[in-house]
Amino acid sequence: MLHFINRIRILTASKLLLASLLLAPSAMAADQSRVMVVLDASGSMWGQIDGQSKIVIARQAIRDLMKDWDPSIQVGLSAYGHRRKGDCGDIQTLQPVGPLNPKDLMQAVNSIRPKGKTPLSEAVRRAAEELKFTEEKATVILVSDGKETCDADPCALGNELEQLGVDFTTHVIGFDVKKSETQGLQCLADNTGGIFINASNPSTLLVALTTTVEEVKKEQKKAAPKKPKVVAAKPPEVKKPLSKPGHRFTALLSAGGQPLDRGMRWDVYEGEAGIDGKRKRVIGNYEARPNFKLKPGAYKVVAKHGNAASSLDLIVASETEARVHEIVLNAGRLVLEGALAEGMPALQKGLRWDVYQAEKNIDGKRQRVNGNYDRRPVFTLPAGRYHVVGKHGNAQVATDVEIKPGQREELSLVFNAGLAVMSAKFADSGPAVKRGMRWDVYAAEKDISGKRRRINGNYDTSPTFILPEGRYHVIAKRGNAVRSSELQVTAGKRSELNINLSAGLLALSASLNENTEALKKGMRFDIYSVDKDLEGKRKRYNGSYDAQPNFTLPEGKFLVVAKNGNARHEQQVEINAGKRAEVKMNLKAGRIRLDAKDAAGNPVTKGLRWDIYAAEKDIDGKRQRISGNSNKTPLFTLDEGNYLLVVKHNKSTTQQELAVKAGEQRQLTVNLTGGN
Repeated sequence: MLHFINRIRILTASKLLLASLLLAPSAMAADQSRVMVVLDASGSMWGQIDGQSKIVIARQAIRDLMKDWDPSIQVGLSAYGHRRKGDCGDIQTLQPVGPLNPKDLMQAVNSIRPKGKTPLSEAVRRAAEELKFTEEKATVILVSDGKETCDADPCALGNELEQLGVDFTTHVIGFDVKKSETQGLQCLADNTGGIFINASNPSTLLVALTTTVEEVKKEQKKAAPKKPKVVAAKPPEVKKPLSKPGHRFTALLSAGGQPLDRGMRWDVYEGEAGIDGKRKRVIGNYEARPNFKLKPGAYKVVAKHGNAASSLDLIVASETEARVHEIVLNAGRLVLEGALAEGMPALQKGLRWDVYQAEKNIDGKRQRVNGNYDRRPVFTLPAGRYHVVGKHGNAQVATDVEIKPGQREELSLVFNAGLAVMSAKFADSGPAVKRGMRWDVYAAEKDISGKRRRINGNYDTSPTFILPEGRYHVIAKRGNAVRSSELQVTAGKRSELNINLSAGLLALSASLNENTEALKKGMRFDIYSVDKDLEGKRKRYNGSYDAQPNFTLPEGKFLVVAKNGNARHEQQVEINAGKRAEVKMNLKAGRIRLDAKDAAGNPVTKGLRWDIYAAEKDIDGKRQRISGNSNKTPLFTLDEGNYLLVVKHNKSTTQQELAVKAGEQRQLTVNLTGGN
């Protein structure tokens, strides 16, 4: 007997030791909280408050928040809508969760340029997944200046994350949000046990951010490690019959099915419609099994899950009633995933899914039911037939599907597509082109009018296109260098295309003469073909007003025309593939700044007109007018040579010969004679 008791003591001690070891990691994790800040970078963040854009205000608020950051809180940053317009998949982690590095985090914040849509639900979901919310305590702080714009339900998402998470919270800051747009944001916070704060200006935004961080600290203190204790096992709980008044609701996909435990929306309306034909909403929530306390009367209860909805007419006789109701949605689930080619693993990103009614309307179009950018979305749909369209890059696949009540339909769609990776080089032996590219992908075959259908385009140096299997015509451009090539794409394969532009670079500058520095402003450069066409005109390739421009040109000879003021110089240049040509053009010109004085030696600043003519008269006895100006102290850049300067002041005219030397820059005062 004693031996048996000792053995029990040893086993008990072993269990306690094991329990303490298992609890140890949780205790350590409680010392630090992990927070992901999700920042709205949609186009509306350029909107202004008191003359300052919201994105600038947000940057400053985050900078101030970092000054007193608690080192026990690890932080990360993600943003949405900052890279592409109209793309609900434009979500990026800018700073992974970890110890705060203020310099790196602010560098990430300052790099954001708002431009896109507001996929706030998907951004919160991805942040939660990055925080491993199903395994550890996790907190997301969302800063958004508007409602969801990507066909998602923040309320349903909050409910889902709360159900799946170990201890998940979303705090939401509505930044200058209209009252009519706060419902989804408020619900997202409520359903995850977070707080919602509406900030309307710079100071309240900082207060809101500080408040949410204080909430994280409070939760951190609550989660401080406690001594493990052995708790005696309790007998299983016996459900008691309903005692509290109220109407409890559950929803089922099909009759006899299991009650739904997440993703619900409930709305209770008055039984009778008003004069406008609409029912007044009485109450509602997003719980899986709500309990509504209702006053005597007639009601209509609507249950929604995904795209499925059903209703129940209810008569309440007494406020003390305690009843249970079931609503059958008559719906099923559709689960989608896609693969690049047959037999390949499922794709993990870059997908777009759209679900339509199977039947077309009178206009030949299908009504869109829902959509998603997840790698493996789950749709709840009313029983019936649907048309599903999946997109991955430029590849698209479609199929029809039948949804049955209470059943789960899983589809794996094959895009039959491949990857096309582009790059370019200046010459056969290199070097590679590192910037300034433009790519256009066309169908290989021309249509009846002799044109090719454009498939896609990109400005990246080395873009990757996802294309259906087949042949394509690719055009690569850099500056004035253009080359094309045919490309074959095979499903499930990577095709690489390296196009030789057979081009070089031309760097231009100009000076007044060969001994002076390059001019820094006032330049105009034009690039022409050397040969003239049948009409005696040269083809113009490019031009620039930069003082020192760079041109990308195909291999060959070109004529460069440089202008500054009235000085003009032409020079032929040769471009070699893969080489850089640096040409400093000698304008053989000078600069003269003019001013005037009257007969008494006083400066004349008003009523002046300056005109410069050629010194020699033509065959008709007339001088060619070179330039003119009405400023008080004009500056003329002129080719080397002799000129006649004519100055008019009021009704008097003064003429003076003018000699210009190459490289000369001088001031000339003209004494007005007062004669005619």
